[in-house]
Amino acid sequence: MKFERKGAFAAVVEEENAKVEAALKEVEKRVSTNDVVMIDIDMITNPKKHDRVGYSQSTINEMALSFNEVGQLQPIVVRTLPSGKYERIIGFRRILAAKEAKWGQIKAIVLDNISDDIAALMMLSENMHREDPNIYDQTIKLIEFISISMGIGEEELIKLLYRFRNFDSNRLDGLEEGEKEAREKIEIILERTAKITLRTMSDRLRVLSLDEDIIHAMRERGLSYINAVEINKVKNDESRRVLLERAIEERPSKNEVIAWVKALKPDEVTENSKEGVVEMAKKLTKGITAKSIKNLAKADQDKLMDYLKKIDEILKNQ
Repeated sequence: MKFERKGAFAAVVEEENAKVEAALKEVEKRVSTNDVVMIDIDMITNPKKHDRVGYSQSTINEMALSFNEVGQLQPIVVRTLPSGKYERIIGFRRILAAKEAKWGQIKAIVLDNISDDIAALMMLSENMHREDPNIYDQTIKLIEFISISMGIGEEELIKLLYRFRNFDSNRLDGLEEGEKEAREKIEIILERTAKITLRTMSDRLRVLSLDEDIIHAMRERGLSYINAVEINKVKNDESRRVLLERAIEERPSKNEVIAWVKALKPDEVTENSKEGVVEMAKKLTKGITAKSIKNLAKADQDKLMDYLKKIDEILKNQ
């Protein structure tokens, strides 16, 4: 993983931040002066990087009812496209509500000359500052936001965050050339956009392995992040459903949920938990001896070497 030296993307990040802030200030100005237009909903397309946040249909229904009773209080924000259509930047739920209310048009602020990246950053910024973000959606949006701001892929960013976590935990001797600057820039972005530290962000990467029912419970039913991580270790569907309902109803502490999970039968809890991985690693290291390797056929020795190289690569990158 190589990053260019200072200045390669530092200036780009600052320039894009300035453009996003300027565009958002323009939106605020137009809202305050009621500089809005009515546009056909059928002319609005979704952005290339479509929202990955969830939404409640009941919330959309309530918003549609409000639209018909008191009208649309806040305009959406779109940008013009060469085709003559509009691409939505801000207002995903408002558009759904307008469709639910059977509206043909919607109030909008139309922006011109907005690039793909700036439009994406504006959309992500708005989503991260909603009043009801959950840890899952916020983490997903932060990954997208940082990825675009830094000009690196999401997978590459996630690997980098894991490396920072291992470095902070003394499991990694040092960072490669350029990674220190990348770390500083990520810390600045996290502070400005979400008011969290790099350590917190690295810890939240565990949401990437959550099952769909756990994500739904976080989005729709207020399941906390710390309890979601523990319940996600339960692989038996029925046992996990029971724990989910209990956690949502009783709002237990993390230690209480840990106790619930430990009380389950071993075959009900995933072997891919941290404890399971550690135990498997211990068994393997005990079984790998000079004598056992010497007794293997050449083909099996080569296969074992390939596996060990893969393990070594994972441990270095995570």
